Amino acid sequence: ERREADERALKAASEAELHARIWEIEQAFVAQARTQSPELVKDLVAPADLVELGYRFYRDTWDTLPEFDGLRAESEGTIADGRITLAPALRRDAMAIAFAGKLRVPAAGEYTFRVTSDDGSRLLVSSQVVGEHRQCGEGSFSESVKLAAGLVPLRLEYFSRSGEPRLDVLLGDAAGREDAQERQRPAHGLQELGAVAGAGEQ
Repeated sequence: ERREADERALKAASEAELHARIWEIEQAFVAQARTQSPELVKDLVAPADLVELGYRFYRDTWDTLPEFDGLRAESEGTIADGRITLAPALRRDAMAIAFAGKLRVPAAGEYTFRVTSDDGSRLLVSSQVVGEHRQCGEGSFSESVKLAAGLVPLRLEYFSRSGEPRLDVLLGDAAGREDAQERQRPAHGLQELGAVAGAGEQ
C-alpha cells in the first residue's frame, strides 16, 4: 500500500508539473501574440482587470499562512493574460504562491472583495491588508474598500498544505456587480474570463 501511495503521489506531482509547463508555453504564446497580432488577441481574449501581474511560487509545508517577505521563491514569472490562476504551481500541496499586479479601477467608489480559500490566503490592496484566512482548511472573508480611479496595487497570497487546492476571488462594485477572478481546482484550472471590476475563472 505504501508503494502504491508513493506512486500515486509521484504521478500527481508529475502531472501538476506538466500542466504548469504547458501553461507557461500558453502564456508565452499570448505574450508574443499581444506584441505581433494585438487585434487577433483582442478578439480572442477578454481584457483583464489586472495588469503587470506576476507570481512567485514556493515549496514547503506550513500549518498557517506564512510571511512571504522572508521566503525564497522556487520559481517566478509573469502572467500575460492578467488572470489570477494556480496554473503556475508545480504541485497541489505543500506549496504557496503569491500574486502581485495592478487592478484597473474604472471609477472611484467602494469595492467589495470576497476571498474563499483552502487553505489560507491574504489580500492586500495598496499595501494594506484587506482580509486574511490564516489557518488550514476552508475559510473566507469579505471586505469593502474605497478605491480611487486608476491603477491600484494588489497582492494575493495563498498556501495549500494538503488536499485539493481552492482559491476563489470575487470583486463587486457599489452597484452590486460581482465578478469571479479565480475559481480554481487544482493546478491547471479552466478559465472563464470577465471584465468589469474583476475577471473570472472557473
